[in-house]
Amino acid sequence: MPKISVIVVDYNNLEYTKRCLDSLYATSYKDKEIIVVDNGSGSNARSFYYGEQCAGRIIFFDYIINVGLARAQNWGGNFAQGEYLFFLNNDTLVKPDIFERLLESSYDVVGCRMFDYKGKKELDSALSVDRFGYPAGKTGAMFYPDGAIFIKKRVFQEIGGFDEKLFLYGEDRDLCWRVFLAGYTVGYNRSAIFYHRSFSVSDTCYFRR
Repeated sequence: MPKISVIVVDYNNLEYTKRCLDSLYATSYKDKEIIVVDNGSGSNARSFYYGEQCAGRIIFFDYIINVGLARAQNWGGNFAQGEYLFFLNNDTLVKPDIFERLLESSYDVVGCRMFDYKGKKELDSALSVDRFGYPAGKTGAMFYPDGAIFIKKRVFQEIGGFDEKLFLYGEDRDLCWRVFLAGYTVGYNRSAIFYHRSFSVSDTCYFRR
């Protein structure tokens, strides 16, 4: 089975990241690595990531300042050893079989089925975009994933990763739009399920650089 690299970015949101990591540890897929990139959260986060709880379980990179989500994700993605990259928001939980389900799809980029953090309500999954790359409901065949992006590493590298000019928000849509324009496929797997607490990134004042 191919190696999968999971990239999680944290910024002053350690409690959610801990829960996200616990759900990743509980997944059934064996050949995976977990990379956490911290955007300067400070000493408490650093102590946790370097502590015994994480020793041997994650690869950790620590930025001194907040460099933005796109740049931090690029760092993790370029360092990753996996054939596939899974960019996952830190305010998420995944089902134990998510990686097996994602690998069932033949798309170059795969989106997941998304529920709220408590699992009670299905959120917008696999939104279409118009020819300018803006959300357009579910009107067409081209989708962009929100909160979790599963992509072949060779495709990620070919298109140049995330656009680092997009400090926060829109970087996922832009990435998938460029994947589509490059002739690759973007699709959706309803069996790959995760849970997302939307807007928690904004709650941490991510825009304060």
